[in-house]
Amino acid sequence: MQNKDRGMRGLGTIKTISTIKKSRRMDDTSSVFINLYVLMKERDRYAQERNSLSKRLETVSTRINELDKHIDTLMETAKKERLASGGPEVEFNPDNILVQRISY
Repeated sequence: MQNKDRGMRGLGTIKTISTIKKSRRMDDTSSVFINLYVLMKERDRYAQERNSLSKRLETVSTRINELDKHIDTLMETAKKERLASGGPEVEFNPDNILVQRISY
């Protein structure tokens, strides 16, 4: 049964570790290797999560940059249209842009 569990992935590994622990033949070296294995698996899981988050952060950063460029273009267009219509030059501020829109 123990050899069969060793060949399994995931849950089988946990079964193998629990089988070894229950056998009472486990010495300090076995305990160290089990702890080392568990820590390495946990480290791998966190490394995968970090890589996934890094990719997501890169995607989000790219999208933010695209949106910033689009906002800048729209703000320049709005300034030009405002001047072309004879209105005063307005300095756009993202914090009060809604107030500026309402005030026209």
